[in-house]
Amino acid sequence: MNRLSYGVLALTAALAAGCAHSGQSVVNAPIAPSAHRLTPDSSANVYVTIGDSLLTFRQSDNGDVAPRHAINGSGAGVPSFGGVTVAQNGDLYATDLNNSRIVAYPPSADGAAPALLTISCGGMGGPNSLVFDQSGHLYAANGGGVPFSVSVLPANASGCVNNNPIIVGLQTGLYNPQGISATGAGKLYVFNNNSSITEFRRGGSGDASPTHDIRGPHTGLAPESQCGDAVAIDAAGDIFAANAFGNSITVYAPNSDKDATPTRTIAGPLTELNTPRGVAVDASGDIFVANSSGASILVFGPGANGNVAPIRTISGPHTRLSNYIGGIALSR
Repeated sequence: MNRLSYGVLALTAALAAGCAHSGQSVVNAPIAPSAHRLTPDSSANVYVTIGDSLLTFRQSDNGDVAPRHAINGSGAGVPSFGGVTVAQNGDLYATDLNNSRIVAYPPSADGAAPALLTISCGGMGGPNSLVFDQSGHLYAANGGGVPFSVSVLPANASGCVNNNPIIVGLQTGLYNPQGISATGAGKLYVFNNNSSITEFRRGGSGDASPTHDIRGPHTGLAPESQCGDAVAIDAAGDIFAANAFGNSITVYAPNSDKDATPTRTIAGPLTELNTPRGVAVDASGDIFVANSSGASILVFGPGANGNVAPIRTISGPHTRLSNYIGGIALSR
């Protein structure tokens, strides 16, 4: 079977599988919230995408607060933002789902601001999420293309990119990739829509086999192609997965592989998790979650585990958060 045939079959299977709810989650007994070791940095930002809006809050915000900035995608012809990430210089990069491209804005952009630049071509097809590595290369997880792939875009890319590396093929294990994250150690992680997290080495391209592949009944990843949406890596190399319809955040030790059991699982009624579609971890270990159906941003303390309440929650009518929060990213 050639790659195009595989891509068509995989896309058909993904559409047929949909994103049905998996049912009740198994959670730990309620425990107290984790102690917050550090005072949050009031100058640091958290960014989230919702439809045609890209909103900026302070990481220290709590309650019903207005965003610091609110970009309306109409200024750059973006009807629907997907993932968001932050470049080393602080510029914001977001995927334009409908037009299979990436748009960039300065961090202070507001309203119907024009884009600083756009990136197109590069093998991108319905890019769900994106991330920079330490060398400035930009990776886009293409869940809407045929076949499924990850585009590797050069540092300082702009305009129509050609002849760039693309991770694609049967051996990659990619399947409607939703979330993507990178580490300073040169590792790239992709959360696929078949309940798996695949790891690649930086510089990989073509039909590259993953160096690690987390999947199996003991992983706690939402079953039955449940739209697993995001993956993040903390400073220690721990792997965080947001299970959208499992209503959980599962955490794995560095270099976890195959049917690995999570070291921690955040889930249960106290967590308020309701279709979490994004996750990010700051330098102090705080865990930020884009809580899509809860129309909120939840923050859990370092080491949070089990049925634990968030230490901060951004929600309410002044926040402009609605019931479809997509990507989330933190300032560098």
